[in-house]
Amino acid sequence: MTTTKTSAPELLTLTFAKIAPHPHNPRRSVGDVADLAASIKTKGILEPVVVAPWPTDTDQKAPRSATHILIAGHRRLAGAKEAGLKSVPAFVRNDLDNIASQIEAMVVENLQRSDLTPVEEAHAYQELLDLKVPVKQIATTTGQTQARVRDRLKLTRIPETVQDLTHAGQITLTDALAFDEFKDDEEALAKLTEAVGTDDWAHTVNRVRRVKEDERRFADRVRTLEGKGVRFLTQDDLDALPRIETSAGTLSPSYKSLSVYMPGVDYVHEWSQDADVHAAKHAACPGHAAQAVPESRIVRYYCLTPDAHTPAAATSAATDTVGEAPAISPREAQRQREFEEQQKAREARRVDLDAAQRTRLDHLAAIVTAGPSDELATDCLRSALAQPGEDGYWGNGASEVITLVGSLVGIDVADVVTYGDGRTERVEAFWTQALADLSIGQLAVVLDVAFHAYEEDELANDRWDEPHPRAWFQRLVDVYGYTPSTFERDCFAAAAPADEDGDDQ
Repeated sequence: MTTTKTSAPELLTLTFAKIAPHPHNPRRSVGDVADLAASIKTKGILEPVVVAPWPTDTDQKAPRSATHILIAGHRRLAGAKEAGLKSVPAFVRNDLDNIASQIEAMVVENLQRSDLTPVEEAHAYQELLDLKVPVKQIATTTGQTQARVRDRLKLTRIPETVQDLTHAGQITLTDALAFDEFKDDEEALAKLTEAVGTDDWAHTVNRVRRVKEDERRFADRVRTLEGKGVRFLTQDDLDALPRIETSAGTLSPSYKSLSVYMPGVDYVHEWSQDADVHAAKHAACPGHAAQAVPESRIVRYYCLTPDAHTPAAATSAATDTVGEAPAISPREAQRQREFEEQQKAREARRVDLDAAQRTRLDHLAAIVTAGPSDELATDCLRSALAQPGEDGYWGNGASEVITLVGSLVGIDVADVVTYGDGRTERVEAFWTQALADLSIGQLAVVLDVAFHAYEEDELANDRWDEPHPRAWFQRLVDVYGYTPSTFERDCFAAAAPADEDGDDQ
């Protein structure tokens, strides 16, 4: 426990010299007290400050003339000084005789007045933790939930610059807490810090989340393959493998590329001379090997014994295997580098497109949750009624429509969009749940967005040059108040028709 004493407060009149400021005061500053000082000059101090004895569990010495330490009333004390008073009335809390109990009292007093910013509250809780006060006791003593205490403590782990922005109210608490997700990822933190407070913030958060998820899935895939006994090779291992000398006198690898795994896709067939040489059918082959490429998060599959699967006629042009492989040619090395760069660029754009769509859907979901204005609801109904039925609308059973609406109303649709027995019943149950308890305005927004599911899907698939997706994106900005990221603005501008807006720019 932080204190074991209980006693009634004692009312004294103390000079300013008798009251020491508390070194653990959670408030960073008292702010401007000019108005408060003017009020004190006119009406005096209507509420005493609260003080306590100097804590017994600190080696820090009290100022020579001080007999008490300030617990509550830092602004009142500052206002009284500015008003020219010589002393103030003070309640003395003798039961608050140690640092932890004094910090708890200061937190409670400030929370009751809503005087603490989330960052100030967070550092007060952290000081209590440093004093070995458990989270459960902090929550009980301050009257807050344990979840809130733990949530606030996350703010002490984010960069100082972000804490300052949060304290100043320049970014929201939700935005600040996003940094805690990536506290161990320096690259992600740098990107978030650069984007905070800009139009790219939401896009950047969704992007780094997607990258983190892809990295996790990639690592899981590699571990799964290793667990199944798949042999993993480095590029140096592949370069060191023997080459086959063909009848034309050229050298070709003695292994065959089978396919590539990417996050979200099981097998993307690259090329195969023989239909039977395919990664999915090749798992039991002794020559089955793989290469993990973390930069682009792909797994390449290879067969190190392709001759075992190739018809004799197909191998008649090849001669014996040449011993050690010669050094890779500059041209081959350049092709390999170009392929890697193209693969990384495609992966980066795919992640950006996904993050952009997630940000757009988050914006729409927030509108549905809050309830649209009457003006927006009316516009949505007019837009939905004006849709031509088959041009851009896929019907309420389309997976794209269900996924989009599920994002707006917070329903997991993984089972609903899966085809198979009972899908019709699952779709009907989804729509019953999705539309339940929605207001007319919310229904209007959901209906309008559902009618534009095709266009939204086209944007996510990089079809920014098509007129209907472009019109939907423009509607998001003009009607729904969406603020596009730099990536989206660049996509929109780069794909603009030459005659758009009546000019050739």
